Amino acid sequence: MREIIVARWAYALLLVIAAINLVWLTTTRVDLILDDMFGVLLPSLMIGSLLVLTGRMIHLRTHAPRALVLTDALFQGLLFLSLAWLNMRVLNHLSMSTALPYADHLILAWDRALGFDWLAYFEWVHDRPDVIRLLDMSYTSLTPLSALALIGLVVMGQTLRARFFVESFFVTALVCISVGWLLPAEAAVEFTIADMAQYPNFAAAPGTYHLVHMDALRAPEGRILLDPLNLPGLVTIPSFHTAAGVVLAVAFWRTPMALPVLAYTVVMIASTPIFGSHYFVDLIAGTAVALAVMAIIRNQPRYAALRPQRPEGTGIGVLRGWRFPVGSR
Repeated sequence: MREIIVARWAYALLLVIAAINLVWLTTTRVDLILDDMFGVLLPSLMIGSLLVLTGRMIHLRTHAPRALVLTDALFQGLLFLSLAWLNMRVLNHLSMSTALPYADHLILAWDRALGFDWLAYFEWVHDRPDVIRLLDMSYTSLTPLSALALIGLVVMGQTLRARFFVESFFVTALVCISVGWLLPAEAAVEFTIADMAQYPNFAAAPGTYHLVHMDALRAPEGRILLDPLNLPGLVTIPSFHTAAGVVLAVAFWRTPMALPVLAYTVVMIASTPIFGSHYFVDLIAGTAVALAVMAIIRNQPRYAALRPQRPEGTGIGVLRGWRFPVGSR
């Protein structure tokens, strides 16, 4: 029997996002460079072809081997993530073309009101080259490690948790993009650092890779071109890297990989104020979004096996009492 790794509502929501992107692209001065689309869609086409093959093989068998069922589930998740990633990135860039006023003053004020000293942290990291290399590597590895996380969950036979991971990752990204659209920002490095020459341990200004895209999208006139091969994240608040890290940590909670994933998550989140150029309040917002989304998704009937089994009052938050035995599906 085939195991469904992505809910119908998720596919429906993805179609809505794709339709919004299509209408936006055809009715505004923003265009997508189509010459690169085949290369962008090729992995999805290959995964989709393999998914059709495994689905057919399962349909033709009365009792499909467990390995075949897991392979089919993996292809479902990878196909959805690949299509969702492209459409979400396009939506992120399209939303920023509305050129709402930058909110750096407001976000920085929130940071300071909470007692955070972003510049002190930046200077602490700058004085430690080994830390710079570690944080840089952890920040840039999120996308491939997200795919590896899905593979790992399926290989462990944790298909229910894999489904939870895919749905939580998808909805969290959508919420971050939606909030980030309303609160665009240049981000902390650009807004706070007056002269990067004072910080020679950085080869270049970290966390400013997105500015050329923001400038192009906010141009007052002329055609705006989106390269599907180069669509970096443009959201400052909430921090999606932080939100994705929280989703990863919860998805692997109480598995053999829990500690390595948690260690990666901590380091990756620590990298976001520098290489994501995030204010500290962005990290708080990203964490809040992830926990709220996961709490809502967990309450769906299909996740009854994952809900609290302990007496009320034990544990806190979305992790409270989660029952994640290694062999659960």
